Amino acid sequence: MKGEYKATGSSIGNILTIKNNELTDKNDVPALFTLPKFQREYTWTTKNIEEFYEDLRSTSDDSLNFIGTVILYKDPNNKRFNIIDGQQRITTSIILASVIKFILKNNINSDEFSNEQKTQFNYLQLLNDVQYSFLSNKDPLIDTQTNNLTYKNKWDLIYLPDENIEDEFIEYIVDMPKLTADMTLKSKFGKVSNLFKNHKSNFITFYNLIKEDLDKEESAKSKLNYLNNLFKKLSDTKIILTQINDLETAYEMFETVNARGIELSQSDLLKTYVLLKSQSSKNLTEKKCLSIWEEIKNNVEASSLSGSKSLTTFFRYYFIGKYKFLTAKNLYKGFKENINNNNIEEFLTDSKKFSKIMSDLNSTDENTWKNLISDRRHRQQLMQSLDLLNNVFGTKQQLTLLGVLFSKHKEGHISSRTLVRITKLLELFIFKFSVVFSGRANKVENLYAKFARHINEICDSKDTKNISKNMDRTINNLFKSLESLMPTKKEFIEKLKLFRYAEGKSQNNRRINYILNALYTDQFDSDETKIDFGISLEHIYPRDSKTTYGDMKNYDSLDQFKNRLGNLTILGGKLNGEASNKSISKKVNIYKKSRFDMTNNLLLKELQEHPKFLKSDEFDFESFKEYIKDRTNRINEKVYKRLIKKIKKIRKDFKPKEE
Repeated sequence: MKGEYKATGSSIGNILTIKNNELTDKNDVPALFTLPKFQREYTWTTKNIEEFYEDLRSTSDDSLNFIGTVILYKDPNNKRFNIIDGQQRITTSIILASVIKFILKNNINSDEFSNEQKTQFNYLQLLNDVQYSFLSNKDPLIDTQTNNLTYKNKWDLIYLPDENIEDEFIEYIVDMPKLTADMTLKSKFGKVSNLFKNHKSNFITFYNLIKEDLDKEESAKSKLNYLNNLFKKLSDTKIILTQINDLETAYEMFETVNARGIELSQSDLLKTYVLLKSQSSKNLTEKKCLSIWEEIKNNVEASSLSGSKSLTTFFRYYFIGKYKFLTAKNLYKGFKENINNNNIEEFLTDSKKFSKIMSDLNSTDENTWKNLISDRRHRQQLMQSLDLLNNVFGTKQQLTLLGVLFSKHKEGHISSRTLVRITKLLELFIFKFSVVFSGRANKVENLYAKFARHINEICDSKDTKNISKNMDRTINNLFKSLESLMPTKKEFIEKLKLFRYAEGKSQNNRRINYILNALYTDQFDSDETKIDFGISLEHIYPRDSKTTYGDMKNYDSLDQFKNRLGNLTILGGKLNGEASNKSISKKVNIYKKSRFDMTNNLLLKELQEHPKFLKSDEFDFESFKEYIKDRTNRINEKVYKRLIKKIKKIRKDFKPKEE
């Protein structure tokens, strides 16, 4: 009956062994397992492995080691058992068994024992149990001449969803031949695929943990006993085994269960749901569905989204720009309410296109951008703004809106000129609101998503005649909404005063570079100017004041002021190195060589108005402190005025069509 399942107490050994296996129809028929296509990758970390091993070590005769639930669904078509939940723990158990086998063959070599001792110390029996129970499903053969075990078939136990990783699993985990004298464990693995890196890493971790314990044992016999006990504890590790009789219930179980180890992410659950719904589609095969999913995943990895939750973040940005606003926690629930059998194919196609846009927006490749924006000038302006947003400002919330805007540009609904102006306004707004003012991220994220949905609705509507007019009105409303959130002059300047140069903080210092290079100088007024982040931030009063003014009283009185904006200017790298920690009187001649007006003109004039700043032996620390404060205020005032000027220019350039 649909929805029925059976739960019983069991152990890892009972599940994997072919002897007296409760999963099989007959005792002498081996159970075969498979990992369903919707399963996530093997993700256990070193920390998980260390905890798993420590739990085994600390298990005694009077205690048990319980590691959660294993859920299996028996496929009626091929009679294999699909591992719905528990693949992380089962895979880890197989890796540990392989390590034990490896140590038996390489660290406790059979040559250390006579044939009689092999039997007496259960060397062959342990090797047989490890292979026979965990790594193979064929009866072993005993070579009568060498008294060693061989196997007809090394691997029919678990079939992995990726053929390449299955080959690696067989070669390195199941077979794992002896090392030669000139090989290390790491070199034996060689170069492996990304999907297999965790398997390799965890094999080595297990090996090192066991090796550390074995080194405390004095004889080969005691080492063998230790491995025997470890393998027995692994085999006896308790689980709750749940068997399900229909696929839909299996999917539902996968969605809801969170056993020990790495919790399911929203994207894991979404992948499961997509695969389930794709079975009802006429045009979507499981293979095609997985291929699209991998393409989306690869695009996201190439985007500015990063980290373990990047795929979840991507699907959330896609969703809130198309359907409704929700948090990451409710993403899966939102997808189930909006994605069904009728639109699953459209969802995959659309999200694949959106992921490609996300990838392109993070690219620095000229050819990639040529495919996005044909106009060279517009292309360069957009590349610079995206670089600022992605790498200098470091904000991500705007990606929902930008992704939709660039998508609609590719569809011909938005001109590259309009795209430049919206992106530039976002750049200026994000600098004011997010970078300087530290405004609430969720407030602007909701705003970006709302306008992304409006733009999607306009372009997807049947009223094709009014798309352009409705688009202009929406973009104009976007401008007004962004302006309404901008901080006041007082709020902005008070926050800007807090900006400091910070040694080793590259993103922070690139933001200061942006302030001085792009906002304070006249370069700000030219859309053609490319901001040069290769230039250096120069400290007017030297960072290492002791080297320069250390023999003077109060030389360190400026330490708390020297990283403020008022003590900074811009200088080419070579001149910056030449200026180094020289006194201001010596730096003046270097500043004259600078190509930047801010340094060779404005700054020089100011310094020359204060003769005592240019005398090393009579340096006026208190006056220079006041100069830094005053110059900081003047920079802040000028930056604010230029921001307002540029925003007004963008608003003036964008003139929506009259209704």
